[in-house]
Amino acid sequence: MRTSTLRTAALGVALVAVLAGCTSNATTEAEAGTTPLAEVTPEPAVTETCVDGNAVVVLDEDTPEVTFTEPCDSVNVVGSDGTVTLADVSHLVVEGQGVTVTAGAVGTVDFAGDGNAVSHTGAAPTVNENGTTDNTVTAR
Repeated sequence: MRTSTLRTAALGVALVAVLAGCTSNATTEAEAGTTPLAEVTPEPAVTETCVDGNAVVVLDEDTPEVTFTEPCDSVNVVGSDGTVTLADVSHLVVEGQGVTVTAGAVGTVDFAGDGNAVSHTGAAPTVNENGTTDNTVTAR
């Protein structure tokens, strides 16, 4: 009987703690007249290395060219008018326009933009145009 009472008491305390977290008398920063201590600037998504077999490359004015020296399972290239050099990649996604990718062996290429070029070594990859135009995939 004592164990049952202790469990009930512990459950009651946990329930009160959870419900207390649901209510708040806090005011917003504007009401309190305060400002945040610091603003966080997100890091760019360019990794230049695979993390757990995946990589995202964002091409922009600050990063118009990226090189990967090691193979990667999946690389997603986002941006326009940039150059990416890759080792072997199983799945390449090119989202943008005017992107040039030079790669080792490529398993599949998915395009989500027009006027991109992919050159590769090895066998011809599976190419999914997805309604895009003027993309080229060539062996070298």
